[in-house]
This record gives sequence, C-alpha cells and structure tokens, in this order.
Amino acid sequence: MARGPMLPIATKRGRLHRFRCPLLGLVVLLLVGACAATPPPTSPLVLFDKLPAGADKGYLEIYCTDCLSNFSIFQLDNGKETLITTFMIGKTVAGATQSTERLKRLRIAQPPGGAEYVAAATSPAFKGLPQRFTASTAKDHITPIRMEFIRHTNVSLDWKAVVGPPLPLTTASTFIESLTSALSAPDWGTRWYAVEALIMSGEQIPGDSPLAQRLTELSSEDGYKACVEHEDVFDCALVRDEATRGLKAIAAQSP
Repeated sequence: MARGPMLPIATKRGRLHRFRCPLLGLVVLLLVGACAATPPPTSPLVLFDKLPAGADKGYLEIYCTDCLSNFSIFQLDNGKETLITTFMIGKTVAGATQSTERLKRLRIAQPPGGAEYVAAATSPAFKGLPQRFTASTAKDHITPIRMEFIRHTNVSLDWKAVVGPPLPLTTASTFIESLTSALSAPDWGTRWYAVEALIMSGEQIPGDSPLAQRLTELSSEDGYKACVEHEDVFDCALVRDEATRGLKAIAAQSP
C-alpha cells in the first residue's frame, strides 16, 4: 500500500511514558460503551471501533508523549498492510509541541488474539522507516503500546513501539491479582494504565486489600521520591495523581 513520507521522530525521554507530549487540543473524549458510567480518564481518549456490536473485543491503546508526528496504524496479514486509522497529533510539529495536553491516546478495538502491526509516521518534516510490532489483545482488556519518540541529536531521530501486557477492564477471576502485579511493573507507564483499568472497571475493591495498599504507596511522597530516582518528575507526578484518583474511587464505593 502506498503511503506518504514515513517518519521516525523524536524527543528522547525514554523509559516509559514520557508524559511530556504536548497534544492536539481538538481531541474527542470517548469511552468504551460498557464503561460509559465510570469516571472519565485523566487525558483525552479517541476510540476507534469498527467491530460489530456484541462482538468479543480487546483494545490496543496506543499512546505517546514527546510525539512530533502524526502516524498511521496498519495491520499486517500475509505481508499485506491494511490501514486501521491515523493518529492525528497536529497539522504541524509546532502545533503538536505547543498544545496544552500532555498525553494523547488512541484506543483501537480488535478481535482477541495476536497480530502484527505497522506504525508509519506521516508528517513530512520527518523521514524514516515504519515501525513494526506484535501485540496480543484479550477480551475486555487494554494492551498499552507506547510510541517512544527519540532524539539522539538535533538531526538524528528515531522511534519505536513499546508493547505492554494486557490489563483487564472488567471483572475476572484474576482481576485483582493482575492489577496488583501491574502496579509494581518495571514500566511506570504500565502502573498508570493499571490504575486506569481499575477505575474504568468500576470493580469494588476493599480498602484494606493489597491493591489498595499499593495505590496508597504510589500516591505517597515516598512513592513519588522512589519514582523520580528512575523517571522524569512529570511522569512520576502523573502516576502519583492517578493512584490518588484510584484511592478516591475506592473510597467512594465504601458504604
């Protein structure tokens, strides 16, 4: 399939979210239908869902910070690329970097299972190779995929896809265990998404559970200080704030 210029990009911040990406302000805030009654997420979310109503669905959640290019997502099947959708950051690099939103998210509904995908940057200011990645989806789960934009020098740019583990959106026998484990993942971005999955699920969590205790640790000053030893200050503040939001959701469920 013919495409416009494909581009690598970036600003290195590396390890996880790099929630530094200023984003396009004109973003549609959408939630998965089953979760519509839950509290809204802390950042804009665009939902792309072309699957039939009632079909089993998992979700790829593609997000970026320090993002400096629009890019298209293709599914790869027997060597053939099929366009899924295009992730619009802004009309220009300046427009992307001057926007006030720090985190941009695209949620793509997919049938449960594994598949290969291609991300091809489309902003003409950058030139480079498309990024190929494999991701698995599970029913009623989010699979977070961070598009990491890396600046080596002023003229040397790169990017890559970092795929996280599927995180449950709805109650399952391993729901609590899965999220408790994810809250201690090496990737702080996975920790952020674990709290997001908890809030969206609406699941009632005991205030004295290990999951709630872990949220308390992440929302504390000590948890924040532990984060900044490895990550950026803004990234750590975002994880701390999301953990605080999760604790408030748990407290709101108490009789």
